[in-house]
Amino acid sequence: MNRSNNTHYSFFLCLLVIGFCQSCLHKNVMKGEADEVVKSFIHTEGDKNYLINVEYLFQVNSKESGSRGTFISGFNDIRVSVYDIQTGEMVSRKDLGKANDEDGGWVLGLDEQNLWVYSQEEGLHALSATTLELSITYDAIRKANPDLESQWVQAEFAEIIKFYGFDKVNKNILIKDKQANFYSLRSSQLKAEKVDFFTESYRLDLDYFAASGKLKEQRLYLKGDEKKEIEYNNQILNPDLSYLDAQLIMDQNATRIYTQMSQDLEALKSQINTDIAGDTDRKSIRNDMNKRSIERDIDRLEDDIQELQEGPFLTSSQVLTATGNDFFIFYRESTEKTAKVKIARVSLENGTQFTEKWDVVLTDIFFEASAAEEAEDEGFFTKGNPSYGYDFVDLVNGKLILIHTLQASCIDVETGQLLWLFRI
Repeated sequence: MNRSNNTHYSFFLCLLVIGFCQSCLHKNVMKGEADEVVKSFIHTEGDKNYLINVEYLFQVNSKESGSRGTFISGFNDIRVSVYDIQTGEMVSRKDLGKANDEDGGWVLGLDEQNLWVYSQEEGLHALSATTLELSITYDAIRKANPDLESQWVQAEFAEIIKFYGFDKVNKNILIKDKQANFYSLRSSQLKAEKVDFFTESYRLDLDYFAASGKLKEQRLYLKGDEKKEIEYNNQILNPDLSYLDAQLIMDQNATRIYTQMSQDLEALKSQINTDIAGDTDRKSIRNDMNKRSIERDIDRLEDDIQELQEGPFLTSSQVLTATGNDFFIFYRESTEKTAKVKIARVSLENGTQFTEKWDVVLTDIFFEASAAEEAEDEGFFTKGNPSYGYDFVDLVNGKLILIHTLQASCIDVETGQLLWLFRI
């Protein structure tokens, strides 16, 4: 073989090696493990319940290590996955393209029927929440709004959240047009209606764990350093109950929070009206002070409701509860770095005593994100670039759903049995 042929052969071999390496690094979007979860929803259809995740898969282009550290380049593929909460099995999955690319789709929110998505290529459209098949096209939305369509922005991926948002309380799509006018629409009403607010559809990074919260309108607090005791209304009701690095699980379900706030607001308004009607002595200092106090509570609650509906983020002081008398504690099984997550369900009995109903170890779910990172370090190139900071917790039909360190799990609320657990 002459020198020229040797050169061509070597060049061809290099191309084969490069192509082979890149194919080894590239993760299958439909089958590979996710590197990050950015949004989660619970969807109910008939007697079935589903967990819907928006997931990122990081595709590594290159990795360089040197004296200044390791530098990684690549991009995120986006997919939506739907899981049956009864079994934990995946029922559908859809590739939404590359993040920050013109064909990349951003999930805005979930209403009663559909998952709403915007992409520059397909415009605003909706997918069936269970099958992920196209259910509402941009053409259908455009035909329902012939006078408005020309004013809607064709947004690039990075700009989507500035012009297309979601009302998490009423579950409506929100649109901001070129003149900064705001509109809303939903699956059952594609004709856009003008509204007076707009909420950007951010990633859902919510605070599901906290040291204190409210149970039955009284303060619940985990007191202590490493081992936490439960303080309720400034009292330790059961000193025998303590938990390592414990945190309360908070309720971040917008619909439940809005319902509770609305009920509290009506109760306050009813109370102040009753006080006024029964006040025969208008000069009563006590009645006057009570009235002003209730009015302040009403103003505060009205502001909180407005912030809940119109604000981009969700904050709650209410602990997650299945019965109104119970709550859940998220804690670690031991002081070891590789300790797994434990969940306990605690009940308030007769307002005077705490009883632990059950506790369960979530096998394979590390309490610390750094332990999960170290467990996957060796397989970096085949496992992308996992991010373990996302959490999600919710209750549906007697089941507690939890996502932590890229692991999804389901616990039976009544028995404490771990029904399923898998790596997302």
